[in-house]
Amino acid sequence: GELAFVAAVHVQGASPATINANSPSEIQLTGSGFSPLPDRNNVTVGGQPCHVLNATCSVLFCLYTPAASSRRRQLLNSDLAVEVSVNSQPAINGGSILVGTDNAPTVDSVTPTKGTAGG
Repeated sequence: GELAFVAAVHVQGASPATINANSPSEIQLTGSGFSPLPDRNNVTVGGQPCHVLNATCSVLFCLYTPAASSRRRQLLNSDLAVEVSVNSQPAINGGSILVGTDNAPTVDSVTPTKGTAGG
């Protein structure tokens, strides 16, 4: 028979610890057993794919993209589970960590743009 070696995948931490679930965020994951080939690593954050941009055996950088509006409402004010697998091998011992959400309101525009000072 054929002998195959599979390295155990461990996730130890994520940075930043808090993201805004409404805007794209780059997340750094630390651990061991990752593939240095970005496309061999699969990462999801809150069930959403997190595209792996760069990878080493111990660090992954992925880009989290917000969910569609119906799913986004479910993510507000909750922790997001980060799931990692390498070559379809799910992580063990810390394979799911939580990233908090900081969904502070933002101002996109102000109307009217001119006016008189009031008091």
